[in-house]
Amino acid sequence: MSWTPDQPMVSINNVHKAFGALEVLKGVSFDIMKGEVICIIGPSGSGKSTLIRCINALNDIQQGSILVEGQEVNDPDLNKLELRKKVGMVFQQYNLFSHKTALENIMMAPIRVLKRDKSETEKFARELIKKVRLEGKEGSYPSELSGGQHSALQYRVPWPCNQILCCLMRSLRHLIQRPLEKFC
Repeated sequence: MSWTPDQPMVSINNVHKAFGALEVLKGVSFDIMKGEVICIIGPSGSGKSTLIRCINALNDIQQGSILVEGQEVNDPDLNKLELRKKVGMVFQQYNLFSHKTALENIMMAPIRVLKRDKSETEKFARELIKKVRLEGKEGSYPSELSGGQHSALQYRVPWPCNQILCCLMRSLRHLIQRPLEKFC
């Protein structure tokens, strides 16, 4: 099946996931269209992070279907590295590399995983740092950043790769305080 932009970018249909006897995803279904922003809200332990991990093929599902741009995520022949190049994630306990500067943390994935040009990646990374108002902190290490600066930088790390989808598994309180376009 070939995907077209008028179809859902992500289509989740009747997804079930259990850990032993504990079923955490019980028939979850929804679509995400290109450009759409959704929030999955629920109490701790309700399966939000599990669903995001299933979308990125980090967890298998027992039943149902997850399509990303028309490609079945649970296909045994799926190239998971290629999927993860398109579907970025920020984990709940995501940490920046302590031995890398803010700029180096942002540049690492595009250069190492996607083999992007270093000078172009650096220019783009500096633009991202400017968007989150951290100009002057490019050479700072994570231990030299405030908690808010650290969080703002964490959300920039997956986006230089130009993924089709970015899954954030954290509180978005500081993102909601500013217009979304500053982050996208």
